Amino acid sequence: MLERTAACERSTLASLVLVRVHELVSNPDPDEPRLQVLKGYVFVIDQAFGANAVYKLAGGHEQTGESPLRTAQRELKEETNLRVSWHDFRECGKWLETREYGTHWKYLFTADVDVRKLHWVDKRAKSKRQEKPKFCTVDEFYALVRSGKFMPDHYKKLVEYALVLPGGRDKPGRDS
Repeated sequence: MLERTAACERSTLASLVLVRVHELVSNPDPDEPRLQVLKGYVFVIDQAFGANAVYKLAGGHEQTGESPLRTAQRELKEETNLRVSWHDFRECGKWLETREYGTHWKYLFTADVDVRKLHWVDKRAKSKRQEKPKFCTVDEFYALVRSGKFMPDHYKKLVEYALVLPGGRDKPGRDS
């Protein structure tokens, strides 16, 4: 844990990634492009926290000289084994955050992934920590939120940046 804290003290930024998993479907209008339908998300859970472990967005702190996007790509690969091209990422926002180990910028990205790439999500991803990736349908995600098994700070940012509906897609406007 001391090594992790020291790394955070040197860091000036951290990146978080909401992985949105889509399926391409035929468009009823043959002259229009195929449609993307949201199937779910990929999150990680840190098993080191035992019974207190909750699902969260993939992400972490920069390595020396990394851009926020490069940090997001590297952390996503380390924690989930998903390789996502830079053009499939979108920066959604940034904010200054102060924690016990210092103040730094946090960046929030989305990464859009075709459902056919999910076979790359590996439960043995090369994370140095005990993080494990998991695909969740949209309904499973909201069940995690309602049961307290999704990191509250991450959920609040997803709602704040309008990336998910508060309370669920069938219950807009109701915070959990």
